[in-house]
Amino acid sequence: MSAPGYTADTLEDIIRPSVVRVGASAGGHAEGGTTFLGSGFFVAPGWVLTNAHVVSGRGGPVGRRERVITVTTADGDNLPGEVMYLLPGPGAAPATPRGRTSGAWPFPDLALLRVPEAEWRVDEGTGCECLWLSDRSTLAPADTGLYGWIEVPGGAVEFHPSTGRASGGRDGHLVIQGGQLQPGCSGGPVVDLDRGAVIGVNKGVSKGGGSGVATPITALRVLRDSEQHGGAVLHELLSAHDRYHHGRLDGAGDCWPRVQPRLQDSRGGFSPELRAELYALFAELPPPRTAGEPIELSNAARLATLRPSYQVREFRPHSWREGAGLLYDAHDGRVSDGAGATGLELEAVMVYAAKVWAALSREGRGGQAARSALREWIDRNRRQVRNQVVRQIIVPQALAEDPRTGLTRSVARVEIEPDMSTPEAHTWHIRLDRGGGRVTMQHVAREPVPRALLREEISRALPAVLDLGDAFGVLADVEFVVPQPLFDLPVDAWPVRMTDPDEPRACRTLPLGRHRPVVLRDWARYGGREVREGYLEEWTRRWEALGAEAPAPVPLPGESRGEDGAREWLLAAPAGTVPVHSGRVGQGPGAGPMGAALAAGYPVALWTRCAGEHPAPGGEGPGSGSGAGGPPRGEPGRCAEFHERTRALFAGAATASELPARLRALRQRYDGESEAGETGTEADCARHLALLYDPPHRPRPAEGLLREPSRVFR
Repeated sequence: MSAPGYTADTLEDIIRPSVVRVGASAGGHAEGGTTFLGSGFFVAPGWVLTNAHVVSGRGGPVGRRERVITVTTADGDNLPGEVMYLLPGPGAAPATPRGRTSGAWPFPDLALLRVPEAEWRVDEGTGCECLWLSDRSTLAPADTGLYGWIEVPGGAVEFHPSTGRASGGRDGHLVIQGGQLQPGCSGGPVVDLDRGAVIGVNKGVSKGGGSGVATPITALRVLRDSEQHGGAVLHELLSAHDRYHHGRLDGAGDCWPRVQPRLQDSRGGFSPELRAELYALFAELPPPRTAGEPIELSNAARLATLRPSYQVREFRPHSWREGAGLLYDAHDGRVSDGAGATGLELEAVMVYAAKVWAALSREGRGGQAARSALREWIDRNRRQVRNQVVRQIIVPQALAEDPRTGLTRSVARVEIEPDMSTPEAHTWHIRLDRGGGRVTMQHVAREPVPRALLREEISRALPAVLDLGDAFGVLADVEFVVPQPLFDLPVDAWPVRMTDPDEPRACRTLPLGRHRPVVLRDWARYGGREVREGYLEEWTRRWEALGAEAPAPVPLPGESRGEDGAREWLLAAPAGTVPVHSGRVGQGPGAGPMGAALAAGYPVALWTRCAGEHPAPGGEGPGSGSGAGGPPRGEPGRCAEFHERTRALFAGAATASELPARLRALRQRYDGESEAGETGTEADCARHLALLYDPPHRPRPAEGLLREPSRVFR
């Protein structure tokens, strides 16, 4: 609960100067006439956060960079505002028959306004006050204060505080129970009364009444995903926010780093003053390239300092400050069910800060002065860490070691299953496996989708998972677990948007298989179905052989043998054999032989998804055996270019584990040639290659899937 004497009403004097009225200018800003639309609040000097539906109300949708917004401060000053970002964009708002927005703006329903005249001037101590944005991933449950401006009888506008209890907010809206939200409060802040931090933005009252809804402040990260330079803008916004609050520590009057200890009755640990200092130093450093970077470092810090029962509640942090927030948001200075104790959060954050410094220093990211300032802060403040082992051993080790070494390689696994009730429809979900069976993120299809829509839906959901799995240039592997009829889906060619803000826009949407290895797994086998007695032993024997010797490609037996005959031939082949086929294997002539290979326990196979068959010159396929036991000569699908390319792909490979990376390199080569205008049969075959890479168990770190890390070079 909040400290005695602190309620939504008693915090009003601290919060009110930051909350503004948002209005549409009736006759230009110089005339001062405005139509009251709702509320907003300063999150950084010159930046106001509100609802998208607020700035679009009463006058139709507002376009980006239209100077039609008036921001009225608590002191009554009318300042010109500019709509910089709508989340989601203006085309997402439903319209009424008259063409105006209906008010039901889709999630997250946020708008960022630029108000240049409200810039804080530190030297003069003038400008508009800013609220403190939560850095925590877990925002609820929490006792909250709800703030905004409302119209009262007679046309006047007054400030309106109320209280409520927030819940939810993990993957959607916060639900506010007991709050007395009134028209006009939309866009105002939802403040955690225990911690003195904004955790949401008022949106409206639920249809049934009795509760309200708010957008969690964590949804602001949508800016990074939805705008061309959204990552840079989000970094600029949070950096300005953190510089402001650190600067206020040296100024007169109350400020949030001073108010928060009184709210929390803090007894040391990672105090708000230390937090303001550290985050201001983070503000001078370049942001993480992916969400996986702060996740990896915060997890490493947790394992080095905190109790095993303490778990990092993972979400998609896009700043170093959010990575630190992951380490204390379960207790932040308070004991709860033995999960933590006062001071533990300081130990963990100190190790985390050391790892951030070490990672950026070894990569040369950011200016030397900024990194030196962070190092000085660590050296000075680690004396406050009470645990002698952490203070004298773990923190110095974190500074000396390269935190990028030994990263656990993640696997993004896309599982597509047939829907038994709807023909030609499929359900799907995506899991991120960090090794050791730890699944840390999941996307699930809301309902079965037609096969034709799989690409669109999965391509939209996959970047968020990859963003969390990629870290420091080591890219997450991608596995598609699909039934055999879907083996010919061109999943490696599906466009996936890269989330690295340093990438130019022209390079941010690429075929998935161009920037990371992509392999297929058999859905029936992955589910552990029994095919025949001894099947798992055969599958395991062949997998172990492929990990110990060079793979030997052989053409897949022809359809004329029948599935039983093909399986017998495949069972008799050496354990290190890899079937290859010039043609499709999900359906058509190649489906039966591929089914036989799966039934015979083959974990690796290669084929091309070329639309047509390519008979070899003279009717004989390269590599077709003429002796006893070999597949018959002259079958369709023995494309000379395909087999030549296959031999080049396998040449020099010590084990089958090298094939995924080799195939990725081949895709990169021919994608580059096609962009340069070079095409041909050989290029087409290489571009459509598909690889089954299906171990009978989850590989351990030293073996199995794609051990050589893929790196992003700039």
